[in-house]
Amino acid sequence: MVVNHGAREAIEVFEVSQTGASVDLTWVGCAPMPQGLVANSAVALPDGSILATVQTYPGMTPQDYRQGRNTGAVYLWKVGSPAFIKLAGTELPGNNGIEASGDGRTFYVAATGARAVYAFSLADPGGPLWNVPLGAVTPDNLHLMADGRLLVTSSKLYEASCGGPAGPRPGEPRCPRGYAVAAIDTTRRTVEVIAEGPPNALFMAASASALLGETLWLGTPSGDRLAYRKVP
Repeated sequence: MVVNHGAREAIEVFEVSQTGASVDLTWVGCAPMPQGLVANSAVALPDGSILATVQTYPGMTPQDYRQGRNTGAVYLWKVGSPAFIKLAGTELPGNNGIEASGDGRTFYVAATGARAVYAFSLADPGGPLWNVPLGAVTPDNLHLMADGRLLVTSSKLYEASCGGPAGPRPGEPRCPRGYAVAAIDTTRRTVEVIAEGPPNALFMAASASALLGETLWLGTPSGDRLAYRKVP
């Protein structure tokens, strides 16, 4: 599932196949977002349905969610349905990354403005089941690991070279901030930081990560490369 901000705002669906060292992507369809809404992240459910986040509604800005206002929500597209529907009760300050449990019954949303990750029941998403505060970071994307823990990638909120906490200051998007990657135990609701690093002008605003063996891979929307490092 890939969010497309190109000629259409939609969740594009691909099949991935591998033969030896060759990996192929085959486009199989798309689910357009509701008119005027921009998706941020998406995840597939076991039955083929799609959950997608909208971080900011038209007329709202990052400043709104940084001040704690609810600016977006989670939308659901079911197989055979004509369009996405909003899941009432999933409104948060800056709905960002989204992930689902293996059985699809629970989904998790990173709320950038609240600096926390929230859990919802798909059967009754009228409000969060629980949330885990993350401290002085701004969470972005989520990734469910094989051991069931939830990987959370964040930029650090406070950076001396940026003049303090994240905010709508001129030139700030080009100001590098350090990163932190944490693992959430969704049963115990505990948080363990597994990697963090200082600012890097070539790799700003770490936004996504995946742990493969002892290698942590990191992505960013503010650079032209991936990053990787070893973790204990």
